[in-house]
Amino acid sequence: MLNQEPPTWNGKSILIKTTTMEIISAKKFYATLTIGLRMGYTSEPIPVAAVYDELSRLQDQLIKEKQLYLSANCYESTIVLSGHREPHLNIRFINYPRFPIEEDVFKTELKSLAVQFMKTFAQNRVVIEFDDEILMFQEKEVVDEGIKG
Repeated sequence: MLNQEPPTWNGKSILIKTTTMEIISAKKFYATLTIGLRMGYTSEPIPVAAVYDELSRLQDQLIKEKQLYLSANCYESTIVLSGHREPHLNIRFINYPRFPIEEDVFKTELKSLAVQFMKTFAQNRVVIEFDDEILMFQEKEVVDEGIKG
């Protein structure tokens, strides 16, 4: 570690003097994929475990086929719009320093994941919030009937 180029913090070089730890830095970019936890526009719930299983399957596929590792932090939320409330799962991805990838590859793979989740869980739309843009993937312009307006 001490023979390597020193890491930087806020553009300034820092030197870490330790033999038991290293600090790995990567370019900062992230995305959050939001998926509904109801099958299509029905009341049939999608178990969170099913989403985790599908995510793990897709991650394993990326590792095997492309040596890409997309670490995810998942948390449940509720989307509220005009009286409509729907449970969702947010899946947050970062450029994990242990397995860094290029930003364009990161975005391409997350877009592909979004489409896979839509197909697997009969979603009309999903949203990906990148740090520099928001993308909505949509099959049809149909709006859930619980939304007033």
